[in-house]
Amino acid sequence: MSSGPSRHYSTGSPSDGTIPAEAEATGPAYNTLAPLLSMLARASEIPLQDLARRARCSPSYLSRILSGQRVPSWAITERLAKTCEADPAIVRKAWETEQLRRRPPRSTVDDRRDIDSLAGVSDRAQALRKLATALRTLHVRAGQPTPQQICVHSRWRLQAPQVTAILERDEPCDWPTLVLLLGILGGSPEYFRPLWQAATEHPPA
Repeated sequence: MSSGPSRHYSTGSPSDGTIPAEAEATGPAYNTLAPLLSMLARASEIPLQDLARRARCSPSYLSRILSGQRVPSWAITERLAKTCEADPAIVRKAWETEQLRRRPPRSTVDDRRDIDSLAGVSDRAQALRKLATALRTLHVRAGQPTPQQICVHSRWRLQAPQVTAILERDEPCDWPTLVLLLGILGGSPEYFRPLWQAATEHPPA
C-alpha cells in the first residue's frame, strides 16, 4: 500500500485554532490504535459495510473500533490491516501499545504504600526522583505518547517543551499543569498530589 501526505495525520498546531478530528479524546490517554485504523479505513475507500464483512465483525462494532470506543482482538485488527493493504507488523505495534495502556491500574494498597513511604522523605532531590519515576511509569503505561500528541490532546493548553521538561528533565511544574497532564495520561491526582507536594515542598492542603 503506497502512502502519501493525505494519508498521514497532522499533529502540528492548527492555524485557525480548531482541533484536528484525529486529536479528539478516545480515553484517558492518547489512543494510537483507533486513529491508525481510522486512517487506514479512510485511505482504503472501502465502504464500512464491506470493511466490517472482511474483518468479520458487525458494522456497528467496527464504528466503535474506529472511534476508539472499543479495542478489537488482534485477529480482527490483523484482518483490517490486510484488507486495507497495510503492514500488519506496524499495526501490531499500535495494538500492543493499546493493550498495555488498558491494563488495570495499580491497586489502592500499592498506591497507599508509596504515599506512606514519603513520610521519611526529607531530601527534595529524592522526592523529585520519586515524582519523576512515577510520571515516567505512567507515561509508559499510557503508550508513550509524544509531547506533540499530548499537546494536541490537551487542546494546546500544554506546549511540547513544557511536556518534555516534565517527563524527560524531571522539572517540577505547578499543580494545575500536572493535573492536566495526569488527565491525559490516565493518572490519579489523589495518588500524585503527595508526591508533588514533597517534590515542590508544598505543605499538604
